[in-house]
Amino acid sequence: MGVDIYAVRAELDADPDSRGYASMSVVEVVEDMYIERIDRNRSSMRATEIYNAVEETEWNALSDAQKTRVKDIISMGEVNPFGREADVMIAVFGGGSDTITTLAATRKETISLVVDKGWQGLSTRHILAARAL
Repeated sequence: MGVDIYAVRAELDADPDSRGYASMSVVEVVEDMYIERIDRNRSSMRATEIYNAVEETEWNALSDAQKTRVKDIISMGEVNPFGREADVMIAVFGGGSDTITTLAATRKETISLVVDKGWQGLSTRHILAARAL
C-alpha cells in the first residue's frame, strides 16, 4: 500500500493528537509520525510467546489436565490473544496470576502512526506534497 497524500494532508490539518504538525519542519513531522506511541491489540501471537509468558512456579502447580489444556493451545502455533484461547488460559491460571498479567501485556503492541495508517515508506517528499495541496 502506498502513501495516500490526501490522507496525510488530512492528518496534518486535523492534527488529532495535538502533535503540533503546523509548527514542525518536514523532517520533524516524518520523525514524529514514526514514533511508536499508539497502542493496539495484536491479532495473533506465536506459541513461543505464550510458552515464554508462563511462569514456572504457576506451571508446576497445575494439574495434569490443566497442563494438557495449555499444551493444546500452545500446539496451535498461532493463537488469537483475544479469543477462546485467552479465556482458557485465564480459567487455568486465574485472572490475577503472573502468567495472565504477562500475557495481558504481551497481547498489546505499540506502533507508529505510519504503521497504523499503512503509510510504510513515508518520507519528507510525502509531507512536502501533502502540504502543497
